[in-house]
Amino acid sequence: GDSAQRCPVVHSRSGCVLGGYAQTHERRWSRVRDSYNFASRGRLNRMSGTTIRVAIVDDHTMLREGLRKILSMEEDLEVVADTDEARKAAEIAARTRPDVLLLDLRMPGTSGLEVIGPVYEASPTTKVLILTASDDRRDHVAALTQGARGIIMKDSAAETLVTAIRAVHSG
Repeated sequence: GDSAQRCPVVHSRSGCVLGGYAQTHERRWSRVRDSYNFASRGRLNRMSGTTIRVAIVDDHTMLREGLRKILSMEEDLEVVADTDEARKAAEIAARTRPDVLLLDLRMPGTSGLEVIGPVYEASPTTKVLILTASDDRRDHVAALTQGARGIIMKDSAAETLVTAIRAVHSG
């Protein structure tokens, strides 16, 4: 039921890095959701005509392709690059200057955590949004400490991802 629904987004601004179950963290999750007012931020981006440039870094081809299709259905989102290797994240950020970079935490070879700093060095205006299956609080804290602007779970609904991208872009 709803009492076991997980808080799908972990926000650095709110300090909600628990990634736990809504039943346990219901008050905190509702405060986070209300403070971000996701829906209105998304409408503002669409109404202002702003195009949010997105890059995707994930080692799963099917996921990258699916994300491309989901994001391409949104008028205000454009996927400008993708790669299956974390070590290429900074290069992509420097070359394409995305507004938001979706970054998987756990990848073969170089981890997503290792490239957050280099991404910001290569493109200081890019905002990193972690896309992960890991509900390990230590991973979330490490990513946020290194500058990620938010964390979204891979089992989140497509609309939640789109809303999170718009919220991270809005600041």
